[in-house]
Amino acid sequence: MDVKERIQSGCGEKPDKAPLVGGVAATPYNGTFTVVNGTGSAISNVTVKHTCGGFTDTVVAETLAPAQATKEQILRAQTGSNDYWTVSFQMGGQTKTRTNKQCNYEQSDAPGTCVITLYAENFSVLIPNTASCLNNHY
Repeated sequence: MDVKERIQSGCGEKPDKAPLVGGVAATPYNGTFTVVNGTGSAISNVTVKHTCGGFTDTVVAETLAPAQATKEQILRAQTGSNDYWTVSFQMGGQTKTRTNKQCNYEQSDAPGTCVITLYAENFSVLIPNTASCLNNHY
């Protein structure tokens, strides 16, 4: 499924990652993520945090111009633990925030890059190979 097909597929909740069988250790895997300003306006105080198991990876930007992207940040994930995204930024005197949106980065997505696009009214998490999480509210 290409990016266009994923965007057109709309917003759907992704299922939990498969739980680990007793005595089986989690398998860690890595990718990257970047944040893109899709609002059409300059935004500031941008923070996007990815959490999976005991891992937390964060992108911070003082400002992002329209269509500007951050540098890629490492994304650490593991089998048996869901991935959660927290986003926050300011635009036009308002703070847009969403805490702990589940959108799993699967082992088959590694080592690809996740693209988190911030829009004025929602945000999308584009996952490299598996289903993306689109049009998420703040």
